[in-house]
Formats: sequence, C-alpha cells, structure tokens
Amino acid sequence: MSVFWLFAILFLLFAFGVLLWTFVWVARLLAARSQQAAGPPELEPVAPEEPVPTPAEAAAEELEQTRKGTGVNATLGLILSALACLLFWLSPLVLVLSLAGVWFSGQSLWLGFRLFHVFIGRAGLGVALGLGSFGLQFGLDRKSTRHTSELQSH
Repeated sequence: MSVFWLFAILFLLFAFGVLLWTFVWVARLLAARSQQAAGPPELEPVAPEEPVPTPAEAAAEELEQTRKGTGVNATLGLILSALACLLFWLSPLVLVLSLAGVWFSGQSLWLGFRLFHVFIGRAGLGVALGLGSFGLQFGLDRKSTRHTSELQSH
C-alpha cells in the first residue's frame, strides 16, 4: 500500500469523524432548545411586550440580514472554488465543487450589485477560481489528447 493511499484513508476517516461530531453537536443544540421550550411556563418571567416594528425598521433589518448572508455566500463560494482548483486532479466529480462555488459566488455578486451597488471581491475571486477549475479539468484533457494525437501522427 502506498503512502498516498494511507494518507487518503486517514483523511477520509478524519472527515467521517468531523461529520459525526457535527451530527452530535446539532443533536445537542436541538436537545437544549427542546428543553428550553418544555420548561414550566410559571417559572419564566413574563417579559413586557415589544412594540411591533414599523415597516421601515423591518425592511432595514431584512436588508441587514441579506448583507450578512451575502458575505457568507461569498466566503463559501470562494472556499468551494479554491478547493475545486486544488483538487481538480482527483476526479471529474470535483466539478460539483466548482459548480457550487460559482453558484454561491455568483449569487453573492448579483445581490451585491442589485441591492448594495458594490462589487464583492471575495465573490469575484470565487467565480474566477470556479471557472478556472472548469478550465483545469477540461484543459488538461485536451492537452493530453492533442499531445497523444501528435505522437501518433509522427
């Protein structure tokens, strides 16, 4: 067994452990939330009713949440696209990472232009890296095919 296969198996075991730990973490969060909701109502202090926000305040809060979501999407798209560029040699299935990276980054760019009239650099870099990973995946195949056909013609 080569060192590469050993490293790959260890990496897969680590990833599986992270996945299991994530499930445990989410289960704990859900259990804590259900414990809070199931508590006796007489022990909870009655909070004074909050005033209903005006439509302008609601719109401002929604815009702020959209801004935060746009930043998260830009970062996620950049990470996925960078991983797709780094791992292009593994399999053509890595194109799924490219597609997801371009989707999240493109969505972030669109919202940035449409709602905030700004260019989000992380999203632009994510789109560029995602499209670059498409080029890496298909560009290397064409090169090797062209090179083989040149060798056969001589």
